Amino acid sequence: MAVKSILHGLVTWFFLGLSLLGIAQEDRSISEDAARHCPVCHPRPSIAAESSIAQSYHRMHKYWENKDYEALYSQLILLQEDEELQHQDTLHYFVQLVLGRTLNSLSLFEDAGQAYQEALEMGEKLQFSEQSFIRSDWAANTYQQGKPAEALEQFKKLLNLEDLDQEPALQEAVYNGLAICYLEPESEDLDSAQYYLHKNIQLQQELADSNDLIVSYLNLGLVHYLKEEDPLALKYWKRCKQLITATGQREYQAELNFNLSLVEEALNRPQNALDHLRSYVDAQDSAQSESPVWEMAKEQRRLELKIREDEIKILKQEQAIQEKEAARQRSERNLMIALALLSLCIALFLWWMYRATRRNNRIIQQQKENLQHLNSIKNRLFSIVAHDLRGPVQRLERSHKNMIKEVPKEEQTRWSASLKKNHQSIKETHNLLDNLLHWSLQETDGLHIHPEAHKPQRVLEQVLYDFQSILGDKQLTWTNSIPLDVQVEADYNLLRIIFRNLIENAVKFTPERGTIQAYIRPESEPFVGIVVENTGSTIPEEKQGYLFELTPQKRAGKDTAGFQSTGLGLHLCRELLRKCGGSIYVESKEEFGTRFIVCLKKRN
Repeated sequence: MAVKSILHGLVTWFFLGLSLLGIAQEDRSISEDAARHCPVCHPRPSIAAESSIAQSYHRMHKYWENKDYEALYSQLILLQEDEELQHQDTLHYFVQLVLGRTLNSLSLFEDAGQAYQEALEMGEKLQFSEQSFIRSDWAANTYQQGKPAEALEQFKKLLNLEDLDQEPALQEAVYNGLAICYLEPESEDLDSAQYYLHKNIQLQQELADSNDLIVSYLNLGLVHYLKEEDPLALKYWKRCKQLITATGQREYQAELNFNLSLVEEALNRPQNALDHLRSYVDAQDSAQSESPVWEMAKEQRRLELKIREDEIKILKQEQAIQEKEAARQRSERNLMIALALLSLCIALFLWWMYRATRRNNRIIQQQKENLQHLNSIKNRLFSIVAHDLRGPVQRLERSHKNMIKEVPKEEQTRWSASLKKNHQSIKETHNLLDNLLHWSLQETDGLHIHPEAHKPQRVLEQVLYDFQSILGDKQLTWTNSIPLDVQVEADYNLLRIIFRNLIENAVKFTPERGTIQAYIRPESEPFVGIVVENTGSTIPEEKQGYLFELTPQKRAGKDTAGFQSTGLGLHLCRELLRKCGGSIYVESKEEFGTRFIVCLKKRN
């Protein structure tokens, strides 16, 4: 594996070759976009063609088209120091993008990475379509800076782009970048590298991209070699050699010969390994003779760029002094005007707000007083109706009972039906006033609740006593199946009112010879369901939703005697149960009639 670790170092070279190819393909698109926004080539009203910014931008995109990177870099420095550029967002964006590409071409990778980042921030604000390609170039640049782990995370984010499938060139760059990053020791994952290289090869075969296929086969062979799958490594490197021979592309010939010598040696073919190694050494000797010259030329180019940059800065500083003085005077004048206008606007706004607030406060106060007056009238009315009339009705009920007792026996049969009807009417009127009183008390927070443990079976039987006569008249069957040991937590008086209203409802709407029953059914802990069920007509499903509301729509049905209900009883049941911490709901179907289920807390 010592030899294989040496081979691992060749990954960087292959990746840089493909990355630069991807940039070259995108350069054509960027060049066209930069030219399309040139104020000289394509005049526009917002920027005069003869202005300094327009002329400088025109020279920049011409240098970019001609690949004159030294002159281009100098022109970019001039443009960046032009204050007018800061006000031209689109031109500033393309200047920053071209600067990143130029620095990358000059192997100034860290500066190029900074330029890419700034171009991305500008492009997101302007919503340009090149953002995905710039992110890909930025990830490649991060790798070139020797940060493979950061580059891997950047490439992973590009996999989630919605338009990735519509951009084959972008797909190719992302897949290759992921594969190369997974080959680095910091984040080595040979299976993932193999997966993305296969996807890249499939894409390149569809695009008939022979040059990139050569690089992909080189890297895929390397993956299999590092996984000690030597026959597969030899297979892909031979495909690479066939493509190099067919296309005449000699750029990767030396590296391929070195790889082939290693794998042939691993397969115990020394003569083949020696032949490939000789070819590699011959190519390396030729390249080494040029390397010192290239390094010297590269250093000289950097020095020349630095000298030209310093000269430009001196000229710009002299111009900047004059421009800053003029700008300072203009700024002071404009600032004074702006402050005066702002002060006037603030004063007008505050005056308007003061007037509007006073007017609104007067309206609110008047509405509050009217509401309090109406609420007071309502409370007095409820007190009179529900409390003051309750006493006379109770006296009338007692008087009627006494009158029944005083009727001679020989007359009772004759007046029996009328007396019972009168007594029932008085009882219903008393119940209605009782409901109204308790509803008004709970609406005005005058209701006092004392929750205790009570047996619903006994409370129901006590309430039922008042309905014995009407049960007999309508020949109704009453069944109370609630176990005697079941106890619930509630206020006794409120529980009587709730059960009285439910039984009264059941008696009213159950036809003659019908059935009313009470029983228990389980509910979610710690509640127990007390069911009051009666046979007869059902309640339409669309009316069950507002059955417990005080609305005219609720009172859709009539009882068996043809009388319309007020709806106060069921509404009162729901409100009183809420006070006791319980609830009520209804079920109504043809199979069983109507059920009202009262849910209260169980007491052991």
